[in-house]
Order: sequence, then structure tokens, then C-alpha cells
Amino acid sequence: MSAEVETVKQFYGIFRSLREEYKKNIASRARKHLSEMEKARHDDYLYKYIEWKYQNEPLLKRCGVVYPVAVFPAPKHQRHNLNSVLLDLKSDSSSPDDGFVVDNSEFLSKLQAIAVSEERVLFRGETYTMSKLEVPENGSADSIGIHCGIGDYFKLLRTCRSLEWELLRTWHKQRHKPSTDKEFAEFDRKLHLRTKLHQQVLRPTIDGSGRSAAISTSTAIIYQDDRDNQFYFLALLRSEEVATCPNMLHVLPSGIFQPTTKLTVEEFETGGIEYNVYREYLEELFGRKEPGESGQNRHYRSIEGDICLQFLFDLMQEGKAQLLFTGVAIDLHDLQPEVCTVLIVRTPEWFRRHSRSSQSDSFTFNWEFDIQKRLEDGPPRNVPQIRRIPYGEDDESMLSTGNLYPQYLTAQGAAAFWLGVDVLRDEDLLKPL
Repeated sequence: MSAEVETVKQFYGIFRSLREEYKKNIASRARKHLSEMEKARHDDYLYKYIEWKYQNEPLLKRCGVVYPVAVFPAPKHQRHNLNSVLLDLKSDSSSPDDGFVVDNSEFLSKLQAIAVSEERVLFRGETYTMSKLEVPENGSADSIGIHCGIGDYFKLLRTCRSLEWELLRTWHKQRHKPSTDKEFAEFDRKLHLRTKLHQQVLRPTIDGSGRSAAISTSTAIIYQDDRDNQFYFLALLRSEEVATCPNMLHVLPSGIFQPTTKLTVEEFETGGIEYNVYREYLEELFGRKEPGESGQNRHYRSIEGDICLQFLFDLMQEGKAQLLFTGVAIDLHDLQPEVCTVLIVRTPEWFRRHSRSSQSDSFTFNWEFDIQKRLEDGPPRNVPQIRRIPYGEDDESMLSTGNLYPQYLTAQGAAAFWLGVDVLRDEDLLKPL
């Protein structure tokens, strides 16, 4: 009997090894596929195609550079009220069968394979989505506003992110890259998911129908450095580990607008965009966990007691810091909406405290950003992951100094950065205290 038991154990061990090897191979192929696909982002003509496709949209342009993002700047009367962009929430909008116009699980499957091999769980959390974007065009509205619904992360991956996946994959497969209007039109017909969406949704940049258009937030931070008293934007290089835009510059904090507790409607109505930004601020700059993470069943407003957020609130109370709504952007890769904000810190106290402290209020960064924990002396010489982009009145110098071109800066990051610059100038917010 003991010999039989030993044989069974051996067979089980072999089976388990083969299963693990199979999972590793699947994950390896998925990583290779995504890595190859991401190379398309470095082709100038991809952005020429996007400009051709969405030429009637308000594309972000700066110094002759056209970014793959449509922008709707916040009217001046809305800038100091972040949550004014949220009009309403249809809380019953999530259902098992949504009947999406765009629905493809291949991209999701690849991410799941990678997560399994790394013994990570791909979290299927709820997200707030855009049903419709109201914009002040043609006198139809005097404010920007989003009618919202509820979706989840997997639905986002199956719909919006699949549009991007199809675009990058198809472009990468092209032996001859399109460069003329005729070639762009021929290429466009190969994008079956995007074509189907545009056939059924007249203007998907403001109409979230046919997909789960999860809302995200991106905040550009501009701070005063205590070493030279100059103002700098903070930008970081995304890690190689993230599925989209690896090794590209992005602003921080940023993240999907989503509830972190079961209080889905309450979080939307009383927390809104503002608390989402503060939560991401704590998570991405200081390594804090979300209220509902790791079994923590805390109220979403519990972040108010965090020492780092209290310090920021104190600076705001003293008029030394401001968080402003700058506009809504639509990333034209995946047609996903982004609420953009800018955090202005007009005192060197903020950088001094968080870069030099060895306590719980020092800068740390989560896994999405591949950088060292401290900013005090800048990045290590051989790891230039931190970007301090000097603020200036000359756009061209910021563009070249920061390398803020579409091939190296995420579409959402570009929108948050340049919308922030425009608001800083319009309101003259960097004048001496």
C-alpha cells in the first residue's frame, strides 16, 4: 500500500510541475505579446492616424505637437469645485449581460494569465463609468458634467481597453505603416471593434454607450523645491510591470474613479472626485493602503486622519496649496474618460517635509512606478526615473526639457499636464505668497 501511495504522490508531483510549467508558458507568451504590442506607441504615424480619425474633436495641441487625446477644459467657475463635474449616478447600471457594442475578452485573458503566474489576483472591483459627457459646446451647457453609471474593472478591460489592444496590435502587425489619408482609411477598416462602435455610437468621445467607459483621474502636481525655490512638475516613469504604457512618463497621483468600500452611492455623492484624488495621493506618494484593501473595513473618509493628508489640508487652509479641476480628457486609444486636476503647492515646506522625513510621512511609491523611495537628492545617477519638469512661460522649453512627446508621455498625463499649465497661467497661481 505504501508503494502505491508513493507512486500516486510522484504522479501528483509530476502533474503539478507540468501544470505550473504550462501556466508559466502561457504567461510568458502573454507578456511577449503585450510587449510587442506596446512598441506601436513609439511610431509617430500611429498618432497621425489618430489625428486623422478624430480630426473633428478638440485635440490637445502644443507647439505643433498633437496628442492622442481630446480635451474639454473646465470653465473658470467650476475649477474650485471638483465634484461639480459629477451630475448624477444611475446606480443600477451594472448588470450581468450589458449588451456592449464592443466586447472582447482576449486582452483580459492575457492579463489573467500573467496574474496567475505571478500569484496575484486581478481584482474585479466596481468602477464609476461615463454614460454621457455634457460639454459647453454650441451653447448647449455652461458647465462640464458627467452622467455616471456603475461598471467593473473586467468590463473596462473587455470594452475600452480592447479598443486600445486592437489598435496597437493591428498597427504593430502592419508591414507597411500607413502614412497618407488613403492608407489611414484602409487601416481604419481593419479595426473591427472601433468601426462597430462608431457605426452605432455617433460621437463616442462624449457618449459612453456601447462599452464600460470607466472614469479615471489624473492629477498634475506642481511644487516649490526648497533647494532653489523654483516650481517643478512631478512626473514619474511607469514600471515595466504594468500592462499598459510601461516605461512611459505619467503624472501622479492617478487612478480609476471607483468605490473602495460597499458604500458605492455614498462615496459618489459625498466623496466624489475629490476623495478619489486624495486616496490616490496617499497610495501613490506615501504607500498607503486603500480603505477597503487587505480586509480593512474602514469608512472611505477614514483617510482624513492620515498625517500626510492632514498636512496637505493645513497648507490648503493657509492658502499655500490648492487642488483644482482643470477639465475632462478622452484618451483616443481606448475612448476612456479622464477627469484632470492640478495640485499646486506654493511653499517649499511640502517638499522639505516629505523628502527628508524618515517617518511615516516620507515619500514612497507603489509598484506602478519604478523609482526609489526618496526624492531628496534626485534619482540615482544610473536610474533616471524621476522627472522634475521646470515650470516656465515657454511651452517649447518644457516640452523639450521634459521630453513630453506622445511617444514618451501617456495621453492622460499630457492632458493633465497641459490643462494644469493653462489654469496656472490663467489664474496667475504661482505669484509669490
